[in-house]
Amino acid sequence: MRALRDAGLAPDLAGEELRRVAALIRPADEEAPISRRIDLLEAYYAAAGEPSISRARRSVDRFLMHREGDAVTAKQLVARIAELAPELGPIALERVGGTKDGPLVLRAGEHLAALLDDYEESMETGDIDLRELEEARNRATMVTLRGLIQATNTLFERNNVRERFVAVLSDEAREVYVATPLTEAIDLARAGHLEDDVESVVELGCW
Repeated sequence: MRALRDAGLAPDLAGEELRRVAALIRPADEEAPISRRIDLLEAYYAAAGEPSISRARRSVDRFLMHREGDAVTAKQLVARIAELAPELGPIALERVGGTKDGPLVLRAGEHLAALLDDYEESMETGDIDLRELEEARNRATMVTLRGLIQATNTLFERNNVRERFVAVLSDEAREVYVATPLTEAIDLARAGHLEDDVESVVELGCW
């Protein structure tokens, strides 16, 4: 937790507050230290059910957590992200050209940010059955949270917002993001507290 506080995150998660939060979560599991750390963060940002404190903590650190298996649409995820990015104003998920097969983008005012096509990005070079590729595009109705985060970071860059979202090292059940300036993000990455290495952190943050 100290590394996060040094980066300007979760400033109150220390002393008595840390002890209080730790008492709310499951007992320590020496074989799952990452899960316990995320449990602590989840409990801290929930603020023991105090809505105003929870909102303030989440807003200041731009804390976003998504559980695997949660029934949530892309538009709902965009709405959650937009709450943490007030500098951008309303954010909309759109298709360029207004057609069902147009590229997906995030729009904030006059700025657009493309969402990477995870299917195409993950394919190896070589022989490709174009019929299968077209069928995959037609079926593609989902986007990844990471893709939405990177597009949001692009919008941050275009609006001169200093902080960018980074992916906190998490367990298989949860995906966690917070926002920091570049120097703090690099420090967290080098200390092993983020999902990505420094190069990938810079890429995700669009610095």
